Amino acid sequence: MKNTARNNIPFFNYLIIALVIITCIVLGLIKFINILPGEYFGVLSIFLLIIMSILIFLLLNKAIKIKVMGGIFSLIYIVGLVLGIVYELNTINFLKRLGYNNFQTENYKIIVINDDYNNINDLNNKVIGSLANSEKRAHNKLENKIIVKFLDFDNLNLLEEALREEKVDAILIEDNFWAVLIDEQKELVQNFRVIYEFSIEKEIKEVTKDIDITKDSFNIYIAGMDSNNSIKSVSRHDVNILLSVNPKEKKILITTFPKDYWIDFPTKKSKDTINEIGMYGIEESVLALENLLDIKINYYLKVNFNSMIEVIDTLNGIKIYSNYDFISKDGYHFVKGYNTLNGDEALSFVREIEAFDNQDEIRVNNQVKMLKALIRRVMEPSILVNYNNLIKNLENSLMTNLDHENISNFIKTQINNKETWKIEAIIGEGVEDYQKCYSFPTKDKKVTIPNNIEVIKAKIKEVM
Repeated sequence: MKNTARNNIPFFNYLIIALVIITCIVLGLIKFINILPGEYFGVLSIFLLIIMSILIFLLLNKAIKIKVMGGIFSLIYIVGLVLGIVYELNTINFLKRLGYNNFQTENYKIIVINDDYNNINDLNNKVIGSLANSEKRAHNKLENKIIVKFLDFDNLNLLEEALREEKVDAILIEDNFWAVLIDEQKELVQNFRVIYEFSIEKEIKEVTKDIDITKDSFNIYIAGMDSNNSIKSVSRHDVNILLSVNPKEKKILITTFPKDYWIDFPTKKSKDTINEIGMYGIEESVLALENLLDIKINYYLKVNFNSMIEVIDTLNGIKIYSNYDFISKDGYHFVKGYNTLNGDEALSFVREIEAFDNQDEIRVNNQVKMLKALIRRVMEPSILVNYNNLIKNLENSLMTNLDHENISNFIKTQINNKETWKIEAIIGEGVEDYQKCYSFPTKDKKVTIPNNIEVIKAKIKEVM
């Protein structure tokens, strides 16, 4: 009677139930994520079911030693699957949050020069200057806090002049335009002060075209921002890359553009640098590149290089090849050849321009190298140790209009097809000049006038 009682310990029965439930949950989540091809999922399912069957056989064995051994192995199996469930849930959340979000954020500042104004309430019943094309919802949000009269100005120069000459009591200006003003009029605005900041959400106009990226050729625009703001914030684009992808022939063309590339700004019927067109929303950058290259851009991916610091540190550094031996303005020494860099060093590497003669071209190349190094690093099995932290940091660093289904199908296709991709690269070249730009039309600024657009168009056509 004692042996029979011991052979029917409820704990082992609970273990059997747990084995079945957790195995089913894991397989269900893998099927839901949908990144494994059918045959791979089938093999994994059979493998897990075989292990589960062996463990159940051990747990049902009458010999108590075998039953206990089965219990120990079952607990190890369950812990492993629970960790797998955590990884799967984090992956699902990441892919869903990474996917299409039709809103971006505009960040505004209230700037004053008068020492009598120290907070927003001091501007009650005062006059605030703003750009004529400012988002009216920013006006409305401010009017909900104080009574104010707005005075519109046609450009940044007139807006800055109005505050400096005290024609207005304060100015309302979006973050990126404030950055342009500092860049262009640093001495004139040194006495300006920020007394209030707020944000509004702005809808992203749908200008891209969704396709089946596992079968059809597509273009994806990669915009790199360098800011402490959220990845969803409207920003200037320091990095501008076009990926032209042919999934059938396994071809990728990487086209990079200098940030001062002076191109048509179609919706404003003017010209500006590709960097500053980004201040008006990522959809404007997409339209400008489509107009420049006579193509259709299907998707965009926005990357925040500033928040990549945490991603790189989570990966315990990345290895980047440098074509030059140089010391950055931040004091980091990079040797010619491979350099293992932490987050701060990698950011300094991609930001550096003063150490080089051909500044923009080298900076763009270094930014591409960092992206390639990151991709190589995240493909290594060792990332599983910090997987959850990596996913969390990537959420703050990336934004795309690729949906979860497209991403999953593309990954699944690549797992199933092990052919090597042929990758080519081309740089948007041009001649240096000084021209007026839409964002700051009263002063000539250094730009690059494109001179190899027809070559780029031919290359894209060849790949697609």
